[in-house]
Amino acid sequence: SYGGITGDLELARNQLRSSLDSRKNELSPETWAVVTNNLMVIDDAIANIETALAANPNDGRLNRQLAVAYRRQIDLLQRANLLPSEV
Repeated sequence: SYGGITGDLELARNQLRSSLDSRKNELSPETWAVVTNNLMVIDDAIANIETALAANPNDGRLNRQLAVAYRRQIDLLQRANLLPSEV
């Protein structure tokens, strides 16, 4: 990961993802698929930004994009963790 703020965001994301994974059996397969597909899209964006950052570690724009991508993922995970039980 790339620095303090991003590291904190990554930690928060990992904690939320773990919490969501523990609720997998409470959500319908359809809801789970939508959530995990959205998470994969954001994971792909994060991976692409991290690849670009490896070549340009001091690029402030890329660092901001990475933080925004983590925040989007955290927002999605927070909302998914609040979904009511469906089974």
